[in-house]
Amino acid sequence: MHSTRNTLAAATACLALALAAGCNNSFKLFNLGEKVEASKDPKPNMQPGQMQVLAEGGLSLDTRKDKQRACSELLSSLDVVVRQQRLKTAQRLVNRNPDLSLEILQTAAGDRAKGPVVRFVAQARDRQCGAGAPGPGWEALLADRLARPERYTEYDQARAQLFEAFKLGDSQKAVDLPLVKLAAAADNPLLTIDASMLSGTALLFARRPMEAAAAFQHAYELGRQNDPHQAAQALLMLGNAQRLAGDLSAAKQSWQNATILAAEALARPDAIADPEFWERASYLRPAQLNWPDAVERRLQVFSGLDYGSQAPGAGSAAGLGETPLFACLGQWRLARNEPQAALLAFKRADTATNDPRLQDQLRLDESKCLSRLGQVGAATAVLMAIAKKPEPSLARPALALLGGIKLQSGQTEFAQKLLQRALEQGPALDWPQRGESEADYGLACLMQGDEQAGLRWLHSAQQRFEAAGQFELLAKCIWNEARYFEHTGRHKAEAAEVESRLRSLESETL
Repeated sequence: MHSTRNTLAAATACLALALAAGCNNSFKLFNLGEKVEASKDPKPNMQPGQMQVLAEGGLSLDTRKDKQRACSELLSSLDVVVRQQRLKTAQRLVNRNPDLSLEILQTAAGDRAKGPVVRFVAQARDRQCGAGAPGPGWEALLADRLARPERYTEYDQARAQLFEAFKLGDSQKAVDLPLVKLAAAADNPLLTIDASMLSGTALLFARRPMEAAAAFQHAYELGRQNDPHQAAQALLMLGNAQRLAGDLSAAKQSWQNATILAAEALARPDAIADPEFWERASYLRPAQLNWPDAVERRLQVFSGLDYGSQAPGAGSAAGLGETPLFACLGQWRLARNEPQAALLAFKRADTATNDPRLQDQLRLDESKCLSRLGQVGAATAVLMAIAKKPEPSLARPALALLGGIKLQSGQTEFAQKLLQRALEQGPALDWPQRGESEADYGLACLMQGDEQAGLRWLHSAQQRFEAAGQFELLAKCIWNEARYFEHTGRHKAEAAEVESRLRSLESETL
């Protein structure tokens, strides 16, 4: 993650905050250490839960990212914010990484299950992915592990032996391990889902797809009642097993049902957006089978792109291809601070459509990734090309993004002029990230000594963030205002009010 630096220039009463609230999303609240990045090692050490089932039915023990490292980074970030009682930020860290929260809890054996941060992950995951009715969830499972660890000893040993068998290529040993039977002793469906998914994977490993399908079906039935995220995963793997068994009709239906279930999970109060699920779903999509209309509609809404007159769900008929899906993947990856993966997703979304206007919108997102990766020159070239477009809805957001990049690099005066052109010249215009650009402009004005305009734009941005439910951007913007008051030493009453608002915002009941 980009470390947050809050150096204030004492000399000119300008605010030298290395924090930009908007365009390139480099603006960070506090020093969260939120980055959960992909491993650069193409062959990371194998850890429980890290095998990858291929469409051919084989297994790859190499993964695209080192989950052990990613989980450790997420736990470190959570440790900071939970200790500070910034519970909303902590909840959103968990929500943003449903694949990692599941990995953490599935491997929370022994001493690892005792920590307060792991318990918070369990509570947050139950809130995000639970069935909504009282029942055994991850928090209950952790509590039972601590109260009666002997109930889980055999299961944990068998689970470790399973992964060792995978590493050694011993499919028979993997199949013979009685994971489902051992999980039943815990009387918690979440453990049985884990056991069934692993058993199904072992059966695929042994090239016994019909039996694997039965295991994934069992996992789905339990997941449907207890965890929609895992239910969708089980359905996706069920479809793969059915395909390998030669039942192509059932395989197509399972794939469709899996994507519909995952799309419905995006509409939950705490949306379940798992990039790994959707990447795998795209890879496993049966030939000649389009995305279900309901899925396309949901992804178009979540992508935030302006599709013009194209009706939601028009999909392939409108020449969109997989653009909405990969646009979403890019945004989800960027929110997780995985700019390289985000850039690849946006580029794939770009090449999946023949609509020039959609391509320009996606290139705005690509420029954010390039800036985050330190490729400022490339990002600037992309934005300058779009800024010359005659269409204000593209040119002005490009100018604003460019202004944010210049602000981040310390070119405050130039940044202020670019942001002013984007926000104040011409008729009023809204775009999805306008609030972030207003926050950038407010900071630029404060740095240039224009307190009245700076606070006015910060407050306008805050109103936009609050209306849109963008908690993190709202909190970051309020935090910058508080730091400005702290720096000037004036407005003590206002400073206390802003600090109180920030604490209240973070500690509200989730």
